[in-house]
Amino acid sequence: MRLRIYLIILGGIVILGGMVYGLDAIRWFRIADVSVTGNKLLSADEVKENALGTLAARLGAWSLLGDDHVLFWLAARGTERLDTPLLTSATIRVNVRARSADISVTERRLAGIVCTDACYAFDGDGVVFAKAPQAEGQLFLVVTGNAATDVRRGETVFDAGEIRRFREALAAFTENDIPVKAVRLRDEALKEWEAVLENGTVVYFDRMFIPDDLGGIMAALSARADFNALSYIDFRVPNRIYFR
Repeated sequence: MRLRIYLIILGGIVILGGMVYGLDAIRWFRIADVSVTGNKLLSADEVKENALGTLAARLGAWSLLGDDHVLFWLAARGTERLDTPLLTSATIRVNVRARSADISVTERRLAGIVCTDACYAFDGDGVVFAKAPQAEGQLFLVVTGNAATDVRRGETVFDAGEIRRFREALAAFTENDIPVKAVRLRDEALKEWEAVLENGTVVYFDRMFIPDDLGGIMAALSARADFNALSYIDFRVPNRIYFR
């Protein structure tokens, strides 16, 4: 009885091994082309290399068939998060008849630049994804960090709410033709930031809120005859404005 069970198990292993060998040997089961779409920050080869490394770690036994096997790619179908901060995700599709696979990537988009000892690009979620050149001006958000600003690729430097508040504040200045020279974070413990205007006035904000109708407030302030002589404007206390 035991011998019979042993022979059945052995026969199953042989049959399974034969099937795997057959699937591995038949040309039809090989992916002939892997395309990459949506990539600008990385080359197609870099995306493929990153994707194959990520998939091999996730798929386990399927990777033993080889990264050009149709079953490997069928098991990989869906959305992956690849091991690079430049991409938010990669979607893998397989066309068995055409023996092809496509890796469609979504890259991070520049929302702003944060500068400490060096400058880095971050996206709308505040995720740092690449080094950036030194930048100035109002074409896009540029924030100068403080000594405690932790800037690392793949990590979040600002939350989405902070980025929105930066943008809304700068938009209020722009709509009133008030040029901004710099945006700087103040001491980390204070959770504050400041906008330095071209005329030298420093505008203080809390990082958790900006005033309602900031555009209207700045319009009224900029209409004052002594606006360009102001040393500071302080919005750090809710529902209060201090200036001198």
